Amino acid sequence: MSSRKSSIISTTENVTNYESIDRAPTSSTQMEKFKMIEKRLVRKIDFRLIPWLSVLYLLLSLDRNNIGNARLGTLEKDLNLVGNDYYTALTIFFAGYVLFHIPSNLVVKRLKPSRWISGTMILWGVCSLCQAFTHNAAGLIACRFFLGVFETGVGPSTPLFLSFWYQREELATRVAIYFGSSTVAGAFAGAIAYGVLGTMEGAHGIAGWRWLFIVEAVPTIVLGFLSFIVLPDMPETAGRWL
Repeated sequence: MSSRKSSIISTTENVTNYESIDRAPTSSTQMEKFKMIEKRLVRKIDFRLIPWLSVLYLLLSLDRNNIGNARLGTLEKDLNLVGNDYYTALTIFFAGYVLFHIPSNLVVKRLKPSRWISGTMILWGVCSLCQAFTHNAAGLIACRFFLGVFETGVGPSTPLFLSFWYQREELATRVAIYFGSSTVAGAFAGAIAYGVLGTMEGAHGIAGWRWLFIVEAVPTIVLGFLSFIVLPDMPETAGRWL
């Protein structure tokens, strides 16, 4: 965490001088100041990263699971799903997710995390949106597979990204908050589906389940583009806000 330590030392320039970033505070007063500055720094990082990343994971959970609510509409009838077609569409998502889990983590370590997380978020949003325009089982299954592929850019990659910013003893709480946002998605996913399926069925000649995919995919794409601006990469390139 030398990069974060550098930020702490930079912040404390007007408080006390250190000859190098590897030199630890020697007096109890210096130690108290050091801890106070570090606590303030961690709070800044929390405010910048955790709410935004939690919202991204909330949207990820909505887009992953909304097929179940879409089924309450006329999805199976409109796409002529027979036999195990629906369950194949559910399962194929995890095939893409598992296959690209490790490659995604390798890529995020080599590319700028902000670009990888934001880019894959836009792509999974597009895949989710494409589900609204499918006309058969094959199209739905293909969309679900690539949805799983691109969701690896946020789901498993974000905890690795957070490890660039937090020390080990700080990381568990932040990761728990991040993954906990999926329960929030589950809490109101049904309400969204009820509203969309109940009020938008047949609007502009479009089935309610198609509207559900559209309504939940568009915010994902929009926030994906905004993430290019909001998300930093590494502590050493964080700029003035840190």
